[in-house]
Amino acid sequence: KGARFTLLLPLTLAVMDGMIIRAGGERFVLPIASIVETVQFAGTKVEKLPSGQEFLRLRNELSPLIRLAAALGLPPSGPEQIIVMTETDRGERVGLAVEEIVNQQQVVVKSLEASYGRVPGASAATILGDGLVALIVDVDSIPMLPSLPARTGQPALNRSAA
Repeated sequence: KGARFTLLLPLTLAVMDGMIIRAGGERFVLPIASIVETVQFAGTKVEKLPSGQEFLRLRNELSPLIRLAAALGLPPSGPEQIIVMTETDRGERVGLAVEEIVNQQQVVVKSLEASYGRVPGASAATILGDGLVALIVDVDSIPMLPSLPARTGQPALNRSAA
């Protein structure tokens, strides 16, 4: 005379809105909550310090420009066409140069540390609709990554980890 269904959901299930981007030929997820705006790379003014650090001048404000593929130790697979302006927890704006924006969607956050360990530049991972895994970029740690390969001699991320 009826049916009873019980759904048990894990308490650790976390869903977030993310922007799927491509850098170094790989797909990554940027949390929408940390994105301020996106701009075309062409036509933006990039200034370089003698140390090699690049800055983006946008609306008379200077923000560090980080080429995401290089920061993660990946070779570029195409020209960087988009700059995603992000804001860290400390309120600093950082421009991330990426090859393209793939789409925007909600993703389920899966922890990496329990099964894989800490991955520099990534806060977690997700399984996309096509079954491939994408790392969720830790926007707060990305500004520290360009110096990581110089200190350790190892790339921050390699293709076997993605």
